[in-house]
Amino acid sequence: MKKLLIYFIIICIITLSGCSRFSLDERSIIEGIAIDIHDDGILVTTQVYKQSGNQNETEKYEIHEAIGNTVYDALQNISHISGKRPFYSYNKIIIISYDALKDGLYNVLDYFIRDNEIRHNTLVCCSIGKAGDMLKIKNEGQLMPAERITTLLGIAGIPSYKTASGELLDVGTRMQDECTDVYLPCLKLVETNEGKIAYSEGSVAFSKDKPIYNLSPEEQLAFCYINGYETHYPLTVEYNTAKLVFSLKDIDKDIKVSKNGNNGFDFNIKFNINTILEEVYSSGKKYDDAEIKQISNLLGEKICKMSNLATKNVLLKYKSDIFQYGAHVRQRFPKEYSNLSSWHDIISNCTFNFTHEVTLSRVGENNL
Repeated sequence: MKKLLIYFIIICIITLSGCSRFSLDERSIIEGIAIDIHDDGILVTTQVYKQSGNQNETEKYEIHEAIGNTVYDALQNISHISGKRPFYSYNKIIIISYDALKDGLYNVLDYFIRDNEIRHNTLVCCSIGKAGDMLKIKNEGQLMPAERITTLLGIAGIPSYKTASGELLDVGTRMQDECTDVYLPCLKLVETNEGKIAYSEGSVAFSKDKPIYNLSPEEQLAFCYINGYETHYPLTVEYNTAKLVFSLKDIDKDIKVSKNGNNGFDFNIKFNINTILEEVYSSGKKYDDAEIKQISNLLGEKICKMSNLATKNVLLKYKSDIFQYGAHVRQRFPKEYSNLSSWHDIISNCTFNFTHEVTLSRVGENNL
């Protein structure tokens, strides 16, 4: 009996081992994936690290493309063309064209969510125009590494993608949550005198798994404030002849939910803002510390106004809950939430009130 048990364990180790039977030089090391719609199906483009023994070769990456009926089919066809099995653990980004998203995000991302080689922190974003062209951008004659594309998403009011919803794990979690919607950063390719350059093109909010609304830079910041994502993006406040620039040290939120008589819910959101004054531009009088602390309350009013506008435009108008308000209802009123036919159906019956408390942690004497 003991011998049979030992044999069984050995067989399990051999047959169920997670170790790959392929060495890295037998596999295509993929660093970026792009997905587009094609007349014949789905076009997948991959940026692959070149494993070359030629030390004089300067190009480190190459592009592989293939078409298939699904994303999986296209990736399999790339493997047949390259003769190598793909290796996804080094993949940094998945770029999906806006046209490909119109058929539903789930259909595009299902394979990547299920594949155990894809890292959960892989960035997912969409592109205005052909996604595959993003991986073909050249810098000084060489293909720009896919990893560098991720840094572009910190431009034009989008905070760090690592904290602002766009990683595969967060996208997959939101897709499966009935009271939360997906938010993806966007890229656009622009032709310049120096060649093609990728720029941030804001971001897009989804309703269920379909893109429905493009956020402005201020709405993107409000999205981060309401969700509690870290952002130090500076904000400017104008007061009489002065213009004050504040950066956020941190911002906490307190959301209280209560039932209302309209078969909906009332939300009271309070922001606790810890801010730092960076600069003061003034063509008139100088302001002392006490006056600047009073003026800093205008920053709180600005953040509340931005958050209220974003909630109206994205949630109430388009019924896209990228802010996760529904999750607060589910947590506070689990019984009432379970009786709802759909959280999205009662969003229009909800009200939102924003308040603030601002702490100015430092006023630099040189700024006065």
